Amino acid sequence: MAPAGGVIALITAVTALPHSGAFNLHPAPHWTWTHSGRSFGHRVLQLHGGRVLVGAPTEEGEGRLLQCRVRSSGCRGVPGTGNSTQVHLGMALARDGNGSIACGPGLSRECDRNVHTSGLCVLLDPQLNPRRVLAPGYQACVPALVDLVFLFDGSSSINPGQFLAVKDFMVDVMEKLENTSIRFGAVQFSAGVRPQFSLADFAARPRPRELLEGLEQLGHLTDTFGALRYVTRTTFSPALGARPGARRVLILITDGDATDDDPDAVLEAEANGIVRYVIGVGHNFNSPDTRLYLSQFASSPSDAFVKVLENFEKLRGLFQDIQAKIYDIEGPAPSNRKELWGLPPHPYLALTPPPRWPRPFSGTNDLNRFHLELCSSGMSLEVAHGHRVTGAVGADNWAGGLVEMEEGNEIFVASPTLEENVTDAYLGYAVAGLRVPGRALVAAGAPRHRHVGAVVLFEVLKATGQWRALQTLPGEQVGSYFGATLCALDQAGDTVALLVGAPNHFDGRRGGRVHVYGWKEGSLEVTGELLGAPGHPLGRFGASLVALGDLDGDTLAEVAVGAPMEDEDHGVVYIFSSRPGGVENIYSQRLEGQKVAPGLRFFGQAVDGALDLSGDNLVDLAVGAEGHVLVIRICAPGPPLHFRVEAEPERGRPRAGLEGAGPERGWAGSWPLGAGPGCQEAELRVKRCPEDFVTPLRLRLSLSLPHSDPPGPVLPPKPLPGLIPFEQRCGADELCESDLWVRADPGGAAVVGDPGAELGVRLRVGNGGEDAYGAALQVGHPPGLSFHRARARRGSSPVPIDCRSPEVAVGQPWGLSCALGGPILRGGWELTLELIFHLLPTAAWGESVGLSAAVTSNNEPLGAMGDNNVTWSVPVRFAVGLAVTWEDESTQYLNFSAHRPLSKSLEHRYRVELLQPLPHGSPSPLVTPFVLLPHTLPHGVTVADPQVHA
Repeated sequence: MAPAGGVIALITAVTALPHSGAFNLHPAPHWTWTHSGRSFGHRVLQLHGGRVLVGAPTEEGEGRLLQCRVRSSGCRGVPGTGNSTQVHLGMALARDGNGSIACGPGLSRECDRNVHTSGLCVLLDPQLNPRRVLAPGYQACVPALVDLVFLFDGSSSINPGQFLAVKDFMVDVMEKLENTSIRFGAVQFSAGVRPQFSLADFAARPRPRELLEGLEQLGHLTDTFGALRYVTRTTFSPALGARPGARRVLILITDGDATDDDPDAVLEAEANGIVRYVIGVGHNFNSPDTRLYLSQFASSPSDAFVKVLENFEKLRGLFQDIQAKIYDIEGPAPSNRKELWGLPPHPYLALTPPPRWPRPFSGTNDLNRFHLELCSSGMSLEVAHGHRVTGAVGADNWAGGLVEMEEGNEIFVASPTLEENVTDAYLGYAVAGLRVPGRALVAAGAPRHRHVGAVVLFEVLKATGQWRALQTLPGEQVGSYFGATLCALDQAGDTVALLVGAPNHFDGRRGGRVHVYGWKEGSLEVTGELLGAPGHPLGRFGASLVALGDLDGDTLAEVAVGAPMEDEDHGVVYIFSSRPGGVENIYSQRLEGQKVAPGLRFFGQAVDGALDLSGDNLVDLAVGAEGHVLVIRICAPGPPLHFRVEAEPERGRPRAGLEGAGPERGWAGSWPLGAGPGCQEAELRVKRCPEDFVTPLRLRLSLSLPHSDPPGPVLPPKPLPGLIPFEQRCGADELCESDLWVRADPGGAAVVGDPGAELGVRLRVGNGGEDAYGAALQVGHPPGLSFHRARARRGSSPVPIDCRSPEVAVGQPWGLSCALGGPILRGGWELTLELIFHLLPTAAWGESVGLSAAVTSNNEPLGAMGDNNVTWSVPVRFAVGLAVTWEDESTQYLNFSAHRPLSKSLEHRYRVELLQPLPHGSPSPLVTPFVLLPHTLPHGVTVADPQVHA
């Protein structure tokens, strides 16, 4: 039975405060700077001397750097960093020894009607004076020479309208590529050849319409081989304007098979280095055989140099394809070194002579025209292990890469995905250095890798300076932007964890998450994840990450996570405490932008916290918002210290109260810290007949400085050590013996790889003895299962169940611990439990998983535990995400004549590809395509002999 009411003397000792295990950032900002530019606050970097370097990358169209001082109302521009070309300076900031470095990815210049975009980085001394400029990934504009000749069909099979379409196509290409280094010529062929104009004619009079004025069609046959030999020997000769060293390109336009046969003409063109692009127009090229016929005239690979069009009208839309082929063919000129001599006038360049690049870029393919021309370096920045590294997200068709910047040379680190022909990964979107004894490690985010994102871990070999990829961490959800932000968490000088932001992750309740990877035995392993508050599905939690200094005196750095779009775009910053070897997964404080300063937008888009800016010997937090930068201070204790003790504040109906506490249940008092150790007393009164007389009583202590500057609580509420237990009574003999049992009901298979897949576990638990105190369920499961939720019922009535996943040491089995039935599981009860787990696709999976369950209580004798355990296995199935796309080379339509019934070939091509890598341990899938075709179509057309080829 429940005990009667009683009195407990509570003695609270107040002494000089040691490390408290908690801290509090005051929501009222210590200092705020406001600027008219909306991009002000995009990046923030704390500096010594109470200063903050602020990046405004779109300020005045080109980007600015501003220096802000605490207790100064305004910010001033950093000398020499304004009125420049549009480099978007301030997109990335980092400390560089006793100085700093700022980068921007928008250094643009025009080259052959194309805009090349790289980045610019400014090295600043401790007083923020620019001391050197680097242009990572800069490609000088050295146009390669190209001589291009149109060889076009004028045979009788082409009607006048089609012939005019060919002429218009040639004029369109030449006019759109005017003012470039390309020189054109044109030759018409049928049974013979007719030069329309030579390369020299075009050089003297580069007006395509005038050169083709009065063009007449030859008619007759289609002697393609003979025309090709003529162009090789005559048109591409120096006498007719061919330039030494120029790349020779031939565009052949025809509508049918050749009427002559001379394969040696193709070999002669190949021997003379002529790149041949073949355009077949009309319905004569619908079948694979005719496509194969065209390929004999084209350069290799033929699928890249043969284009088949259904009709001549479609020549109008072919320019972009032709332009891309020309630039691929051009390639860099032999003298094109990565130099800054061609850099457009820029105020920074007066600071230092342009550097040369004496050693090659590792990973560079010098035959690819568009390698670094669009690299957009300067998007991210890190200075680690003596290396200045910036991300070049646009390199290699947006596969991305890294540029290691040195004064005088640089190294380009290509994306490992290029080996798999995977582009559009944005490698280098974020960069972070890891401190591991004896090694130089750098992590780079690729948020668009295979649509789900990835992080690549590199090592810089100390002996050679070469970079090698060690490990790739894949994302989980399409579009989550996994790898958009990175943060290395160091303890005692070494990295213990890498935090990876996925700000676009969506689960219906929260927007964004941060994945935590621990450094263990030479690689990164998943150890947990950080989540924001529910109810903000578009909050972008994880859009900014930073490891702060030690805020609470435990020598471990805390972590700040920005969620700039929570609270209807006002923004939030979360603080997470660290623990040895990692970070707590529950946030300790949530700073709301709308409470920090009304009217803020995107509070938390940038965060930094490593220095004392306010002069109180405590680390301060700098936070960027739209047009604002704020400094947030830690509240430090000082006399007098006010305390408040509350009895069971988490319960709606407390079982005990403090003397004189009234309805608020709190005992308030104060103590001057300078008075030395002391004690105060109060009475804790237990109410008569509480419903729960098993769970111990819990008290909570809060400390505050109501008259401090700034005012408010010093520390968040913290449970007092120790619990006050109840005495248990079990009838006249005071002996309660429970008899628990557990059984598992077989369920379905575990489906790995489906983002929404869950595994349900159904158990039955009963008590055949007397009341069980502290009844608990332990479920053992593999690490690939992550607990989601639990439910317990007795018949149709819900029963309390509280499940938690305790931390486990390396080598110990993973498990789940659940408290059953509240304080007591009554004798004779039988419960049905349902446990739901998420399946982690990155874990190692086999054909099945083994699970176990055990029930215990505080009062079950050993002899009654024979049925307290159960084990079973669940089969594993693997989901495969496939994407099927229709290829443009498929037959668009067929034309039939009622007077000439015939058979025609229709070919549809489909590409089947994996959306993301298969789950670890998954067998290779066997994909069987099924194609549904109608047998009969309108107007008597039938489908016969369908075939499917893979």
